[in-house]
Amino acid sequence: PYTTLFRSSKEIAQIVGVDGAGNPEIGRLRQAVAAGDGQACADLGDAYNRGLGVALDREKAVSFYQLGVARTNADAMVGLADAYQRGDVIEHNEDEAMKLYRRAARMGNRVAIIMVGGTGEESCDTRGTQSSSVSNNVSTKVSSRNKLSVGHNLE
Repeated sequence: PYTTLFRSSKEIAQIVGVDGAGNPEIGRLRQAVAAGDGQACADLGDAYNRGLGVALDREKAVSFYQLGVARTNADAMVGLADAYQRGDVIEHNEDEAMKLYRRAARMGNRVAIIMVGGTGEESCDTRGTQSSSVSNNVSTKVSSRNKLSVGHNLE
């Protein structure tokens, strides 16, 4: 049920609501996390990271992103990579961030492809349909020494 590559703040607000405690969508996300859904981990991490439907809590966000990464979810990889780049909850680590971005890019995540130097236009969503839209929400920058071109080795 949670298969979108990445969601806008408005989409996440619609999923998790904005009323906080007792929100049934937060409960459904937590159930999905408990059932092993990696995308739900990323979505709940995004909710905590942005304070959408829950109190802003970046430590919880990182915990959910880490769980999503363990479940091989590309969106969670991007969330955790962003946390490594920010360095506000976990220690700043550009190398670890780039490893996560490259891993997510190999899985077709458009934000990750952009972060490693691609355009995002070459990716497909999880349903295999070609997508030419690019996220306007990329808020971090990659140093030029770490940029890779799509089509080159992303390992």
